[in-house]
Amino acid sequence: MPQHNAAMPKPKSEKSIAFSKRLKHAVKNTVGRALRPKEFILEFQFRHHGEPVSTQAIYKWLNGTVIPKSENMATLVEWLKVDEHWLRYGPSPSAANPQAGSRDTKYPLQQETIELATKIESLSPNDRHMMEELVDRLYDGPPKPRDD
Repeated sequence: MPQHNAAMPKPKSEKSIAFSKRLKHAVKNTVGRALRPKEFILEFQFRHHGEPVSTQAIYKWLNGTVIPKSENMATLVEWLKVDEHWLRYGPSPSAANPQAGSRDTKYPLQQETIELATKIESLSPNDRHMMEELVDRLYDGPPKPRDD
């Protein structure tokens, strides 16, 4: 059985990898482009007013090795203007699994709906976000009759 060596990198967990992806997505949405690690570190350090954070720790956030401590997370949330729960854990369970409402029972799940959802899922994160905003905007009003 191999022994853990201090020089061995910490294995990445699915949670920390997913956090890293959400962090990079939030940066891109806020700044308008992806930041190089050194740019990200400078931007974070400029905004952070708590205990100093090492560049190695910030690299670990970006590489999906660790998730930041609460104090550092608060700085990220304020800077990137995102929900802390979303950044740390992903979408809330209520957002991921909404309760069936009257519209859900009125329009039961069809095969074409599943196919459309699969296509949307394959889009880039930015395109999925745009699609979500479009659906939210349309969903807020009453269903519109189709011109077939």
